[in-house]
Amino acid sequence: VTGNGRGNLMNDGPLRFYGDEAFAEKVLDRMPRETVRQFLQNLGLSLTADEEGRVYPSCFMASVAVDAFLARLAELGVSIRQNVQVESITPTANGFRVTGTESLYAPSTAKKNGKVKKGDLLEMRPVHFTADRVILARETSLDEIREIRAKAPKELEMEVFGHGAMCVS
Repeated sequence: VTGNGRGNLMNDGPLRFYGDEAFAEKVLDRMPRETVRQFLQNLGLSLTADEEGRVYPSCFMASVAVDAFLARLAELGVSIRQNVQVESITPTANGFRVTGTESLYAPSTAKKNGKVKKGDLLEMRPVHFTADRVILARETSLDEIREIRAKAPKELEMEVFGHGAMCVS
């Protein structure tokens, strides 16, 4: 969710592409604006657009959209794991067993300038869980993605982020 904390969720304005236009159009054809709008409204979000067509939650707070997404994930039984350094991924009968080290941090704190300071590292502990999809951090480089893909089982779904806000599986 982007937009300087206001939660720019989509755009109703004219389409503008910066980069591979054919790729962007292919992605957007698979997920038309009205489908995205309906999905967001079904999450309970009231939407509003500014004069340039950027669509936000009506309250202009990204946290409201994040909370709506997290609530839907919880309804679906999705488990979210963050700050895990994955050491191995092995196939099982019902997915993939992921083994790694999880870093636990103290709560983040807001600074006077509005930026957030990540909390101090409290603990690193071994973790094991089952997954059928792995979503890589958006900071993951193309070389790292290639290396991870080469080492991971081919059947494992892997999701990466491209162009900042366009999620591409």
